[in-house]
Amino acid sequence: MAKEKIDPRVMRTRKLITDSFISLSGEKEFKNITVKDITEKAMINRATFYYHFEDIYDLLEMALTEVLMVNLGRKAYEDSIVESSTIADIFQAVTDFQESLSSRCHRGYEEIRLRS
Repeated sequence: MAKEKIDPRVMRTRKLITDSFISLSGEKEFKNITVKDITEKAMINRATFYYHFEDIYDLLEMALTEVLMVNLGRKAYEDSIVESSTIADIFQAVTDFQESLSSRCHRGYEEIRLRS
């Protein structure tokens, strides 16, 4: 099946929104980040944000997925035979991701982990 080609303008806008969100997450807690903060930092309007994302949680999910996929090396394991070293590499990537997430969103993240 052919992969659908994405308009470069759409890709640039999504990257701009994501980069703004990631930058803001280094400055403040997730619960204190608003769509207004993101749109001001990205220099876009709210309608553009909502064209690309349902809400801030949709953006968070996409950003976390992207970070995890980068940590996993994206397609590095696609054709791999599952061996103990592959599982160890995946576990290390997930652990690094968890550590990064907890340091970026420490208070909010701790509250969520404690409830689980």
